[in-house]
Amino acid sequence: MKKFTSALTVLFVMFGLWQSNAQCNSITYNPSDCTLQQNSPQGDYSYALETNENYLFATAGDTYYVHSTVGDPWGNTTNQAAMDTAFGAGNWTETFFETLDPNVIFSSTTRFVFLEGSDDNANELNTFLMANLPAIESWVNTGGSLLLNAAPNEGGDINFGFGGTTLNNNNFANTVNVVDTNHPAFLGPNLPTASSMSANSYAHAAILGTGYTNVLVDSSDFDVVLAEKPWGMGTVMVGGMTTVNFHSPATEAANWRANLLVYLEALAPTTTYCGSGLPLAITDNNCPTTDDSIATATAV
Repeated sequence: MKKFTSALTVLFVMFGLWQSNAQCNSITYNPSDCTLQQNSPQGDYSYALETNENYLFATAGDTYYVHSTVGDPWGNTTNQAAMDTAFGAGNWTETFFETLDPNVIFSSTTRFVFLEGSDDNANELNTFLMANLPAIESWVNTGGSLLLNAAPNEGGDINFGFGGTTLNNNNFANTVNVVDTNHPAFLGPNLPTASSMSANSYAHAAILGTGYTNVLVDSSDFDVVLAEKPWGMGTVMVGGMTTVNFHSPATEAANWRANLLVYLEALAPTTTYCGSGLPLAITDNNCPTTDDSIATATAV
């Protein structure tokens, strides 16, 4: 098990819980009202800020990148490079829509899954979601962290689930703006990042849905390119992004993609338990004295 200890642990404890503003969703986007808000934690989380604790991080058996056997999106391996940057080579598993066992991937031992349907993987992603969406939603509901992305060059709109979310195909964005540069994924650990990025195209699709906090929007018409929301005890982030080999500034875009993966994996609960059976971030079994102080949705 890889362990991770640094000032970033404080960052995720402080900013790991987000909820969408009532005026900030993928249908009624209003820039002046679209701000991230921290949920108010119940109980005392101060124990999680202890600087000498070791925290669980990604391993090959609990962190997955999934795409189609037809090939890498645009024949490019930048997603694999981002996974390596985020978690370290050997600390995550690459698998495929056509061959994976959903009962293994979407189980209690899995923390983070990245489902990629870009380019000529979109029809395969759609088929996979049609067969497995209830199981995926249930897994997120119990604490899983999911990145669901596609920038199709095939097929049509895709039902992304999670309360009526649609990937709206052929909705291109060349330049995107970061909605809130204080979002943890833009603050590290890989720096610098940028407040605006461009490509031809940065996205091939837009996200339509409610209850989301928008993360990236098209600079010209504010279509949503990437958004997130809590789903039960877990988190889902949905997007229409292309791969970062198309994006500029190149360094900042690559850093941001790796940071996004780190952020999402860090949100997933660990398998260490205290008291009532709720998950705890600390690996040395240093349980708080009351169940009220157990961090149920943030693990770093």
